[in-house]
Amino acid sequence: MGGFGIGPHPGGGGGSGGGPTPGADETVPISEGGVFVVRQLNQDDILPAFAPVVTLSIYAVEIGDTIHHLATPEAVSVAYNRPAAGASVSDGSNPPVVLVAPYTGANMPYDYTSNILGFAVVFTVTAHELGGVNKSGSAALIFMEYEGWGVLADPGVYNAAFVATLLGLNEQLAVARQRTEALNGTGVEYEWFAWPSVFGGVAGNFVDVATGFAAGYSKVAGPIAVTNAHGVVTNYDIWRSDNYGLGARNIQVT
Repeated sequence: MGGFGIGPHPGGGGGSGGGPTPGADETVPISEGGVFVVRQLNQDDILPAFAPVVTLSIYAVEIGDTIHHLATPEAVSVAYNRPAAGASVSDGSNPPVVLVAPYTGANMPYDYTSNILGFAVVFTVTAHELGGVNKSGSAALIFMEYEGWGVLADPGVYNAAFVATLLGLNEQLAVARQRTEALNGTGVEYEWFAWPSVFGGVAGNFVDVATGFAAGYSKVAGPIAVTNAHGVVTNYDIWRSDNYGLGARNIQVT
């Protein structure tokens, strides 16, 4: 609870041993950031600051998809360190939704969609406790695209169908290429990664965790146009290990 101090009460002593204790409706000089302000004490001055903590039922969605009302069942949930006396939630574009007591959750009556990779809808809850000032907390829903990885023999043809095959092995929504995955190529199986071309990357971004050295990868194709389930076209790059049958390895993509 740093950042404030109580000054001498008018008409009283300057230390802890002098002067009367101010009543609940009285004002006292309080240092806020080095500047004395005369006001009433509030809960934040004597207790940990009132703070809403916001969580969402979903944080990631594929570009082009539409989230209807973000309701499963209370899409925006709020936790407090002390009881709230009122709250509302805003998505930055539509009218705020007023929460009802105990102000711990709400469904949003709006649809959300975007074709932009990395686009974020930020949900901000503004709340106050009884007699307190408004405090806010937020969480974001981000539109992403899938990255895929796995081990396969080299088909010799790199196209949208092969990207779909890699995504079918392992996939995760992402806004950047960075990740660490356990791979186990046997026989003539190579290690593979496929991600949106905008994620970039060079051979040096692939690291063998066990040795700390470059894992030996090359970009073998890209950009390849891939249409997702929502009709959005994204260019993908395909990366492959330079050798096959490398056995169990943990590969870090930096």
